[in-house]
Amino acid sequence: MLKFNELYHYFKKRSIKMYAGIFIKHHLNEREIIELEKLEKLIMGITGNNAFTLQPIAHYGAVFTLEISGAKEFADAKVPIETINLSNNDTLSKKLEKLLKNNISIIAAAQYLPSFRNHSHAHLFAFYTITQIRGTGISGLFMKRCEKYLLEAYKIKNIDLTVSKDNIAAVKFYQKNGFTETTEKDNFYGSGISRLILGKTINSGTDDK
Repeated sequence: MLKFNELYHYFKKRSIKMYAGIFIKHHLNEREIIELEKLEKLIMGITGNNAFTLQPIAHYGAVFTLEISGAKEFADAKVPIETINLSNNDTLSKKLEKLLKNNISIIAAAQYLPSFRNHSHAHLFAFYTITQIRGTGISGLFMKRCEKYLLEAYKIKNIDLTVSKDNIAAVKFYQKNGFTETTEKDNFYGSGISRLILGKTINSGTDDK
């Protein structure tokens, strides 16, 4: 029989099971809307979307989420497009376990709008992740899997997005993941609110790099 101090060290060293599932949402339930609205407010601030924007994008565009679970089964018995095993990263797993204990499961989201003028084109309307997974490679993997799905399911071959040139971290992230600057639009969102326009061509066979 293990003594108390041995039990303590056993549980202290135990590996935490943690998985992340990638989902596409055609309709957002109440839990998902609440979580996404909180994330939008936390990360995007006053520019964040609410239910009145999120739900139409889910219905008529594409909303992807990255959701965590302590088991291979996910909330609401949903089946993911792909499951990522995060259990080998104990430090990250511990951070994510704390989120689960606070009923937080969505750790990233991507929202795409289709183009009426070019059916092979989509606009990345929003992309955000929690700070805990930034710099781990998970954000880039999530983006690539979303693009792969769009290519295979909807024949989307080109994606563009807008980003503030002052948001250096975001610009670097997009460039690292294959986006290049196409132009800069002055007053894009009104007087004095300019944006860089970045674009990317999705190539099949390059998503697993």
